Amino acid sequence: MLRHVNRYLDVNLTREHVLSTYSGYRPLVSSRDKKQGKSLSRTHAILESPAGLVSIVGGKLMTWRKMGQDTVDRLARHDHIPIRYPTEHLSLIGAERWRETAEELPRRAHVLGLDTDVVEHLGFYYDSGSLAILDLIDHDADLARRLLPYLPYIRAEIVHACRCEMALTLEDMLARRTHIAIEDHQRGVGVAADVAGLMALQLG
Repeated sequence: MLRHVNRYLDVNLTREHVLSTYSGYRPLVSSRDKKQGKSLSRTHAILESPAGLVSIVGGKLMTWRKMGQDTVDRLARHDHIPIRYPTEHLSLIGAERWRETAEELPRRAHVLGLDTDVVEHLGFYYDSGSLAILDLIDHDADLARRLLPYLPYIRAEIVHACRCEMALTLEDMLARRTHIAIEDHQRGVGVAADVAGLMALQLG
């Protein structure tokens, strides 16, 4: 990776520049037909056992909705139930009122003194829910402070995650609700006590 980045971009990165790495597993569907293996491995398959157990294998996060729809369709056909898609035009969380939010967010954030990168981060991660973060700051200005000076995460996000996103552990907060554990060269050790204190106030 470093060799290719240095070859094609005007940079000179070394291993010392790397803060962290991560990887993931993806379940692949195995095909008995070796010629079909590559194309089949990137999709999902729905299987039904002789006993009637329906299982879905393979797939990927980006096709989660199609995977769910195909599985429910299979179950509906099995039970002779009409196939309907009541959620097909249902907006995802954060999508409702996004256009109004996109105008209101920078205006309100400016009044609260938030930096541009923080505002962009809030809009990207929370969509229309970003206004709920600003509401917290309206009630407690200290929640506008950054957790780390070089990352866009602020204290209000910790409160929000505890109240609205079921965050219960320090790992929930540093690795999943924020990406501090991945983006910080100390993996969040320097802010762990501060974050734990904020969480403790919310979680008792």
